[in-house]
Amino acid sequence: MVSTRNEPVSEREVTEEADLYPEPFFHYEPAPADRRSRYGEHAFITTTTDDLDKWALTADAMYIAIQYRPGEVTPEELWRLVTEIHMQVHNAG
Repeated sequence: MVSTRNEPVSEREVTEEADLYPEPFFHYEPAPADRRSRYGEHAFITTTTDDLDKWALTADAMYIAIQYRPGEVTPEELWRLVTEIHMQVHNAG
């Protein structure tokens, strides 16, 4: 799932999401420091594990959620896909 956003991610939004879906149901972490300049200072990642793993990035310009079978996708593949989607969203806008 991919959707666009019209405003930057705020620190308040991160806190509200974390309070709404606390551990251990969801795991929250900030986007890696080397990626925040592209996706936003408060961009964050959530991960859940059930029958399928779900990895989601909430960034300033978009929200991306990817579901996959456990162990089938590496973090590098997730970030490569995010980069491709980000380029398409940026070029379309």
